[in-house]
Amino acid sequence: MSATTMEALEKKVNVLEAELLTLKRSSGVETERKDLNAWDQLETIGAEISKLWKSEKPSWQLISESRR
Repeated sequence: MSATTMEALEKKVNVLEAELLTLKRSSGVETERKDLNAWDQLETIGAEISKLWKSEKPSWQLISESRR
């Protein structure tokens, strides 16, 4: 099996796993255990956002004001 075929199959599996998780959540099934890799990715994204933050106000304050 070629590398391209393997990559395509891996992508399909990932999509199916994500769809299965969505179905479980929507049907009331408890979520699966925490994915530590996902938390690491979120922390990295959060660090990038904080570096690019242009406002003097923190994000929570902007969200609070926008709800008023």
